[in-house]
Amino acid sequence: LPMSDGREEGEDDARQKRRVAKHRRQRIHQSSPRFELFRALDLSSTAASSRRRRGRADKGQWSPWGAVGSGPLQLLNAALSARLEEAEPTQENKECIDACIGELKAALPDLGLGSWEIAMFGSAANGFSVRGSDIDVTCLRRAPQGTEGEPESPSEAAEKREEGDGHEAPEVVLRRWQGVLAKHARFSVTEEVLFAKVPILKIQFDKRLDIDLSCQNSQALQNTRLLKAYADMHPRVRELGIAVKIWAKGAEVCGASRRHLSSYTFALLTIYFLQVGNDVQMPYLPTACFKPGGQGEADQRVKTARANFRCVASTAELVVGFYFFYNFCFAWGQEVASIRLGSRHHVQEPAFKSLRGRWARRLHVEDPYLLDRNLHCVLGEDEEVGLRMAF
Repeated sequence: LPMSDGREEGEDDARQKRRVAKHRRQRIHQSSPRFELFRALDLSSTAASSRRRRGRADKGQWSPWGAVGSGPLQLLNAALSARLEEAEPTQENKECIDACIGELKAALPDLGLGSWEIAMFGSAANGFSVRGSDIDVTCLRRAPQGTEGEPESPSEAAEKREEGDGHEAPEVVLRRWQGVLAKHARFSVTEEVLFAKVPILKIQFDKRLDIDLSCQNSQALQNTRLLKAYADMHPRVRELGIAVKIWAKGAEVCGASRRHLSSYTFALLTIYFLQVGNDVQMPYLPTACFKPGGQGEADQRVKTARANFRCVASTAELVVGFYFFYNFCFAWGQEVASIRLGSRHHVQEPAFKSLRGRWARRLHVEDPYLLDRNLHCVLGEDEEVGLRMAF
């Protein structure tokens, strides 16, 4: 009995301490400037969310956010529109990229390796590019005639090299590229990164356009096609993605080489918010549609999702909603941002049994194709604290 009484008393004390700690966190949370901003916009109440959904259903449009009216959001929307216009790639940028790709394609026969092709991936190809961005390019061995689907994957090429089928290793191909481009008047090689997981050759075109050239990087192509399909769902998707990208770079929380999240990861976080946000709920696109052999945007499931999606929010409302979601709704360390599923799930659910680092109380972002890859792998612990503060 004394033991039992002591244990019960200890449990009561522990419960009281948890209640006190919870109230203290709430006071700190509600005293922050961000909470005051969102409360002023009336985003933090359930009733406000219900009013917005009701207004959208009744009137077919996004209802005003909060008692302050639409004035502040109109100002924010005007500022965002101006900033997005500044970031839009110019016609000169686009022509420079087209000329660069044309020159690379023209140089392919000089490699002396048979039938190869050039493909662009990353932000320049997925719709989330900004003015002055560099481009990512990969060269791939063209699939034999009569075969369907994509060029060979890196693993397939490796198997054929082991069989002595004349397939060159990526670093060998890039060294050949280095020799070819050294004789080209419009290209210059600025750096070699040949022994990384994905070897690349950093080059420059006309002394103004930076290019990361890789070999047999077919994995990146399906990611690019998937993001492009989302960017094409509605102009607001692309606008929000670019706004988040500009913010991340300005806040210095973007860049895998500096132990921050990559711009690709921020694009996934943006799409995830649009999928699960109560006031948006963009449909998810099956990732299998964009794998080798898939129909891509011609797939009927993708066409149906695009036809049924309506976004009545302004860019300003989406930007505010994005920061509100990752400040107050997203369960950091417990929830997985997964555009593959397009709905909210706990990290310990069976769907994420292969996800590395899922036991850590950290940000979890799933790669939609490499299901064991947790994209927080490049994020340092101090950098993650800085990211949460930036949000």
